[in-house]
Amino acid sequence: MIANNGQAVQLGLMNVFNLDANTLEEYNGTNPQVLNIYGTRTDASNYERISLTYDTTDGYQVVKSQAAGTGTTRGLGFWIGSGIKWAIASDSTLKPFVDNSYSIGTATLRPKTVYAATSVVTPAVISPNTANRTGQTAAIATTNLLASAPIGQYEISVTRSPMPHAQRRVQRPSR
Repeated sequence: MIANNGQAVQLGLMNVFNLDANTLEEYNGTNPQVLNIYGTRTDASNYERISLTYDTTDGYQVVKSQAAGTGTTRGLGFWIGSGIKWAIASDSTLKPFVDNSYSIGTATLRPKTVYAATSVVTPAVISPNTANRTGQTAAIATTNLLASAPIGQYEISVTRSPMPHAQRRVQRPSR
């Protein structure tokens, strides 16, 4: 703690100020600042660190995992309570830190929309009567959508949209 009877104090030549007993700030007018916290550091060209800064190109406050020299760029973990619960791996994969242990949302606080470019992977359904396929024989090739989900816990909506004209295929009944 920096004591100065509750008055702002500048630390050496840095732009770090202790405005009160509970507030530490870094600023230099309107210039973006950077805070680096090192995991390892040999010198300015050999380190592993996390950096808090402002990205002037994209206009975002950012958290960076950085490395130089023989350092390794590490993932970012979200420590809650007694350990890491979620992580963003160094390959940019968002993942729970323990398999099948954490949820996204709750029964009353649900994400509005989840967009996936290529796939959504879920366990297989045992019962062929789990999904209502009335009038959707071509839209749902299999009911392998909800493995061991209790009946009534999940809802699946199938929206059938017309294919562009060039892709439409009409099957005529065989005679």
